[in-house]
Amino acid sequence: AVIALDKVGSQRFETALKLGGLDVRRPGTFGGEQNLALALGGLGLRSEDLAMLYAGLANGGVVRPLVWQENQQPKKQYRIMRESSARKITKILRQAPTPDGRVPHWLSQDTDGIAYKTGTSYGFRDAWAAGYSKRYTVIAWVGRPDSAPRVGATGRKAAAPLMFEVFDILPNSHENTAYTKIAEAPKGLGRFGGAPDPAPLIIFPPDGSEILANTFGETATGMSFAARSSISKSLNWYVDGHPVKRNPSGDIVWKPDAPGFYQVSVVDERGHTTISNIRVMGIN
Repeated sequence: AVIALDKVGSQRFETALKLGGLDVRRPGTFGGEQNLALALGGLGLRSEDLAMLYAGLANGGVVRPLVWQENQQPKKQYRIMRESSARKITKILRQAPTPDGRVPHWLSQDTDGIAYKTGTSYGFRDAWAAGYSKRYTVIAWVGRPDSAPRVGATGRKAAAPLMFEVFDILPNSHENTAYTKIAEAPKGLGRFGGAPDPAPLIIFPPDGSEILANTFGETATGMSFAARSSISKSLNWYVDGHPVKRNPSGDIVWKPDAPGFYQVSVVDERGHTTISNIRVMGIN
């Protein structure tokens, strides 16, 4: 983030935010000089400002001031980035891992894809999540009015589940968004990440999740497992060491025998293994 801001220019970046109508606030210790600390949380924004920015990404990079009445017309809009750049960012944020226990949108029918980002301020004083679908933008903030720390309350753990619950209440567009593999980063950027992990990535069920089941045994509906691998097309699934077979459609569907704790593992053809420890609970 610091390298990117250095290329763009901190003054140019802050000016773009102000032209977009954002109420930019910086601590008094910065004086009147913009600097690279803006990339590390050295900038104060209200929830309304975040809503404008993320709605701007949904609108192809065009930021508009918020309106509070149905017949009110927005003030002058401002383009903060090219439409192509906004689409690329949306594609990345839409495929961010969902909170624990929530199925990714591309595995659910008639579910909007939510592009979102979380954040946690220094000392756990603020936990926030900002996301947008094709029709709505939602900002969730969790914290104390007196700015007292809430140790362990991160944006992902505290604010993201709340944000997704709000999206569950809102009407969706009933348009499915397929998963699309993001192209690899250029070599100049990819080298900072080190060697990629060859093990498969479990999409569902995520590690540590608690899953509700209506029925158990062979007559149960079951739950679909999903994973992706960058080096292997053939993946084998196991629950507590027992193989899980594919159904006639070719999907991996597991039907738990009873409530309890289970270890789910996926193995690729080279032996790389990933494990998720889950808990299955019945509905009383």
